[in-house]
Amino acid sequence: MNNIKYKIFQAKQTKEILLCLHGFAGDKESSVIDAIGSSLKNSNITTISFDLPCHGEDENRGIFRVEKCQEYLAEVLKEIKSHTSAPINIFATSFGAYLFLHYLSSSNDKFKNIILRSPAIDMPHIIRKIMKEHGVRDIKFSPINLGYGRELFIDNQFISSLSLPKFDSKNSIVINIIQGRKDELIDCAFNEKYFEKYFNGRHKIYYFDSADHRYKNPGEKEKIVEIVKNILF
Repeated sequence: MNNIKYKIFQAKQTKEILLCLHGFAGDKESSVIDAIGSSLKNSNITTISFDLPCHGEDENRGIFRVEKCQEYLAEVLKEIKSHTSAPINIFATSFGAYLFLHYLSSSNDKFKNIILRSPAIDMPHIIRKIMKEHGVRDIKFSPINLGYGRELFIDNQFISSLSLPKFDSKNSIVINIIQGRKDELIDCAFNEKYFEKYFNGRHKIYYFDSADHRYKNPGEKEKIVEIVKNILF
């Protein structure tokens, strides 16, 4: 996959693929992705995760760009399809879910199951909240680091490239959503209206009453794994 850094949980006999996208300031070593991949190794589903641009092993590679993320995603999917005709499932978290929805809205690709964890649909608003957390009101002259301890630089070009993914309301796509009701970044009501508008009757939301954006409470990670496996099988 060229310079893209990825991780594979190889099944003994691959009949399906689960492609995982991490979130903003995350990486392919996500503990949730690791738990899912490890739990599927003895099944017929091979799990693949990869670092988005400027994340993980790709850190320190310039200014973060949405366009580059889309290039990485398209390249990974192309590479997977060149090696197997197995159906592809998606598990995408937060900003990764935002990226995937944009890809899906402009692609003819078919996916067997789509699972979005805390999807950051309204990224234009969410990135402003993250900037506020870092004490930044605006970006005027130079990029700022929003990496939560890592180097992840964004600028006005990144912000201006953010938009809501949009679909034809007559589409036939089925979406599964995992969402914490105490998510400090995601507006649950906004997301509910979004999925009702574009996927009404073809989406299901699995709510975690006590979960925030990172699902750190005891047993929440295990519950996510259980939900994913129930959807896949």
